[in-house]
This record gives sequence, C-alpha cells and structure tokens, in this order.
Amino acid sequence: MKRNSGKLYTTGEFADLFGISKDTLFYYDRIGLFSPAARSSNGYRCYSVHQIGLFEAILSLRNVGINIETIRECFSTKSNEKLLSMFSMEKERIKARITELENTLDSISYLTDLMDDAISRKEGDMEIRHSDALSVVESRIWEADDVEGSDDWNLFLASFSRQSMRSDMLNQGTRIRLEDIISGQFLRIRNIFVYSRSEANAIIPSGLYAFAYTSRPYTEFGGIYSDLLKMIDDEGFVPASDSYEEYVLPDITSKSMESSHTRIRIAVERKNPDR
Repeated sequence: MKRNSGKLYTTGEFADLFGISKDTLFYYDRIGLFSPAARSSNGYRCYSVHQIGLFEAILSLRNVGINIETIRECFSTKSNEKLLSMFSMEKERIKARITELENTLDSISYLTDLMDDAISRKEGDMEIRHSDALSVVESRIWEADDVEGSDDWNLFLASFSRQSMRSDMLNQGTRIRLEDIISGQFLRIRNIFVYSRSEANAIIPSGLYAFAYTSRPYTEFGGIYSDLLKMIDDEGFVPASDSYEEYVLPDITSKSMESSHTRIRIAVERKNPDR
C-alpha cells in the first residue's frame, strides 16, 4: 500500500494516534521539543505523517524515564555520540534506582518478618532457636549512660540517620553490651543499628540465640532481661554475645507511644559443650 506522503493531521488527530492529550503537543511545541510541520490558513497546527516516527522516538525515550530537557538537548545536536552518552547515563540512573528499590524491598521484608514474629507472640514469650546471620549498619558508640529525654540522644539518632544515608529508621534497634547485661545495666546502650544487606558495616552472626518478646516500655526491660537470663541458665546455656533489641513500630494500639513490640536476642552457648 502506498503511503500518502501529503497527509496532514490536526492536533487532535495526531494526539489520538498516540493516545495523548492535545495539551502535551502544545507543551512540546512551546518548549521547542516537537513542533507542527505547518499551520493552516486559519493558524491551526498541522502535523505531517513524516513526523510520526520522530514522535514515537520521543515517547519511547520518555517511557524509559529520560527527561524532556535531555531529549531536547540530544535532538538539537543530532549527534550519535550525544545519544549514546544519554543512554549510558540513563542506564546508570536506572541501575542506581534498581539498587535503591532492592534495598527498600529488603528493609520492608525484614520489617514484615519481624512484625509477623513479634506481634504473634505473647508478652514475655521466650525460646532458644537457631537464627541466620543479619547484616546491619551500626552507629558509633554511644558514650553516655542515659537516653531517656536526652536531647543529645535525639541528635545522635539524627546524625546516624544522615551518616548512614538512611531516610527511614523503621527497623532501628539497639545493642547492649554483654557485660552490662550480666551486671544488670540493661538500659546502658552500646550503639544503634538498622538492617541493611547492601550497606552493612557489621554482621549479627548466625547461630543459636535466646529470644524474648515484650511490649513493655524500654525503661521496664529489666524484668524481661532477668527472666531471659534465668531461662538461658535453666536450659543449660550461658549468654555469649551482646544483646540486640529489634524494635517493631511503636504500638499504635496503646494510649502511650512509649511502648513497642520488641524482640530481644542474645547468642548462647552450652555450659558443657561436650555433653
């Protein structure tokens, strides 16, 4: 079939060919990205059949995320090198975005698993079981003893969020030294951490852990730690690592926002490993 090379389209007809609005064509004309082939005697825009391929190229570039300014610059120079550079930069942008989305998915998956585990437990539930390794980003050491109502602590959290480039702190946890647990200093925080597979600077290793679950405010964690240490001893184990307190979101069902579902884990070893 012979193509009619003289075919002209009105703005509405050309827009209908691509399923877009006429405003899009008006905008592209206004910024100099894509202009009509001619104007009718009464001043209306007319588009040529020969412009269809060019406009398809523009829409394809937009659909893969390339911004209008980059497309306009590339078309104005009409350079293959410029086009190649544009695609190379876009490829790197997409790869970075994929990594960002994968990291977000990792964090949400971790938080979902933690919530499923924690909120299904009763207050004070405890058990010893194997746990896989957990990749985390850890903060620097918190030097002070107190965190409750401390402006310095809030600044510490904000600083860690910036330095670790974490826009969210939904999966924040705290680490307590083993020696402080043994001596009953359950509120003396060593540092904080967030789960992150790609940006990890530390690993909570796989192994056998004692777990405890609580919804108490952290100021009342002494009781749950005492019970956990007793359970560890009764089961023939000894604590063998710092404690990791993994917080779920604040308990929105409570009148107080001071409590949240918390999973506490401490690595354990048998008292008599040969038995």
